[in-house]
Amino acid sequence: MSVDLSTLIDDLGDEVDALGEVVDTCDLEDLEQPTPARGWDVGDTLAHLAYFDAVAALTLEDEPAFVSRRDALVTSHLSSEGAPGESPDVSWGRALEDRRAILERWRHESAALHATLVAHLPSLATRRLEWFGPPMGAATFISARLMEVWAHGLDVRAALGRPLDEAVSHRLIHVCHLGVVTRQWSFTVHGRHDPGGPVRVELEAPDGSTWSWGPPTAESSIRGTALDFALVVTQRRHPARTGLRAQGEPARAWLAVAQAFAGPATSVDRGR
Repeated sequence: MSVDLSTLIDDLGDEVDALGEVVDTCDLEDLEQPTPARGWDVGDTLAHLAYFDAVAALTLEDEPAFVSRRDALVTSHLSSEGAPGESPDVSWGRALEDRRAILERWRHESAALHATLVAHLPSLATRRLEWFGPPMGAATFISARLMEVWAHGLDVRAALGRPLDEAVSHRLIHVCHLGVVTRQWSFTVHGRHDPGGPVRVELEAPDGSTWSWGPPTAESSIRGTALDFALVVTQRRHPARTGLRAQGEPARAWLAVAQAFAGPATSVDRGR
């Protein structure tokens, strides 16, 4: 799927604004509402997004500084043994005297990342950017930031009792595309063998059209709605609790480990 980087940056900004409409009027009680992510409340989620927006801007502007920050963060995560809230992406927000300042910081960092992307736009098409998984092209990098806003936005909306439909838009195509291109990464990070072979992915878009990837003649396939696929690849819903239809071992094995984000392997409880 080819995409204009300028349009992709605009879509990232629109996804941020969509979440901003949900949280800009949050008070302290709202920020302390627990999300479906174990140990995190709404404030922690926004603190996480703000932190990694700043880190994303850093890899664009100063790659050696980013690598140093990344190594320190990975070391911190390993030393905390995955305990929620102990890594710096969340702990800075918890240390604030008034946690409502998280909202301003998130808005500031997301806007700063947007401005940095625009400033570097002329060179983005030829760059590969360091991140927490393998280096990636600019389109994948920007899609990954959009995916993070969308997925964590789901957690925030759930905590605040907002409907899932609010998170459905044409921008889901970027989340779904990222889910498709991270197939091999999903097997690798989970230490599982990819049975190989092409998989046809056909998804019903929010406007009723069809988004598709892979050869039409592939014997293995995944079909369903774009929303269900996006929920699965961001590990917000177990495949068994969606309407996705997987045909063939390559498709079934892929859905079992699908993970469109960097970091260690995670899994979804069958109750979600």
